[in-house]
Amino acid sequence: MSTAESSVHQKPRPWIWPWVGFFVGFYAFVLPWMTIPFQRYFIRHDWNGTLPGLGTTLARKVTMGGHILFGCGTLLLGPTQFIGPLRRKAPRFHRYCGRLYVIFAVASSILGNMFIAFKGFNLVGGLNITLAFAAAGTCFGFCAYMCYAKARNGEWTAHRAWTVRSYSQCIAPILYRYWYGVVAALNLYDVPLPNQSKLCYKDTDICPVYLRLFDMIHCWTYWITALMVAELIVRALPPLNREDRESKCVQNNVISKPDKKIQEDSTSLLAGKQKDISKGGTFPKEVATSTDDAPPQEKVSMLSLNTIGVVLAVIFITMTPKIFSLPPPPPPSS
Repeated sequence: MSTAESSVHQKPRPWIWPWVGFFVGFYAFVLPWMTIPFQRYFIRHDWNGTLPGLGTTLARKVTMGGHILFGCGTLLLGPTQFIGPLRRKAPRFHRYCGRLYVIFAVASSILGNMFIAFKGFNLVGGLNITLAFAAAGTCFGFCAYMCYAKARNGEWTAHRAWTVRSYSQCIAPILYRYWYGVVAALNLYDVPLPNQSKLCYKDTDICPVYLRLFDMIHCWTYWITALMVAELIVRALPPLNREDRESKCVQNNVISKPDKKIQEDSTSLLAGKQKDISKGGTFPKEVATSTDDAPPQEKVSMLSLNTIGVVLAVIFITMTPKIFSLPPPPPPSS
């Protein structure tokens, strides 16, 4: 091994098992849930059986149906963007899945907001939930577009950051229902259930249960808290671009006199990795200058990242079975 290679230390890597646990626990809820709208809306054509006004016009059916279909597509494509071996060994597959993800996300965002417009800006929870869902949908589409924009510019650290933010908004609509399931499983709140007669004011399409304080707050916090967790993850992740890494190290005052030889070797190593993703390139590997120059902040960030992963894994692995143990909702009232 050369002197330059021996001086490049192995960067600390995040634990994989907590994130596998999170995805297993989360998608154990997602996959069965995804069958519900397909059965209800596309097989039984029961557009108004749960909430009023969803399918009273063709425009509402088309926009809501498209919103659901494209949203489910992003849920299935999203995890492919975070599998490191797949990204490295099959960059073209990663690239095509990423492009489809962006298209589906932007389409779902646009169609969701079009449905709100066709609904007269009057969703089941009144103006408050209308504004919350419109903001959430817009944020979802914007974050997805930024993933594409940063990838096109070869800004890999920013691309990864926007991918994390975008995925947090991709899963946010599921989290809206998931947290309702959690508080119901813990007997903390009388959550709105489908087919309850108390849900509907058919003359206004407003459901009084969604006007309670908890529900009015929840329609904002479900996607804002997801975005906040995503931002914590982004801040804990190490940069990918060499110039971003050096900038961060300088800000943390951990590199005062960089080794010129090591910098030159790092530049040569990264030169072959800085390809445009549109031309079949891959993400550059992270390279540190030396063992002595490893920033203490890096260890703290990795600890934070691992802690977030463990907390999410514990929550979703323990709560998903409890949610499925809840009794089924009552049948439609006659």
